Amino acid sequence: MSGSWLESCRLGLMSRVGPLLAVALGGALGALARWGLLEWLPDERQAVVLFGCNVAGSLLVGVLAGNRERFPTWWYRLFGTGFAGGFTTFSAYALDVAQRLDAGAIGAATLSGLATPLAAVLAAGLGYRWSRRAGVALLRRPGRRRRRSETGRRG
Repeated sequence: MSGSWLESCRLGLMSRVGPLLAVALGGALGALARWGLLEWLPDERQAVVLFGCNVAGSLLVGVLAGNRERFPTWWYRLFGTGFAGGFTTFSAYALDVAQRLDAGAIGAATLSGLATPLAAVLAAGLGYRWSRRAGVALLRRPGRRRRRSETGRRG
């Protein structure tokens, strides 16, 4: 009896470790990609980099979410929750706005404070809508036959 209990515990742990590793690996890669961009570009361009990271990451999440049924679950965990989650950054965006306010750059702080979430939400929505309507070919599994409901044909 203890053997089956131990086996079920081991299988339960493995079913939890896989998703955890996918999110952790993706998050580390996304954060490193953002950090690399910030290190590579001069300091005065960092606000633009953060804006780009947040918008690009939101677009990626939208595209992935729009095609979740077309690829394995671990893809969304790795690239959506993990990579895009590490690549985008609310805390650095909020700090940038706060520092601009502290420096007296009210206009720049307001522009950045409003433009980033607006552009990120629009990017996520566009990515989602585009991927749902067009069906991103890159996310389709090779060799997978399309169901009749996916082709749009009746009969």
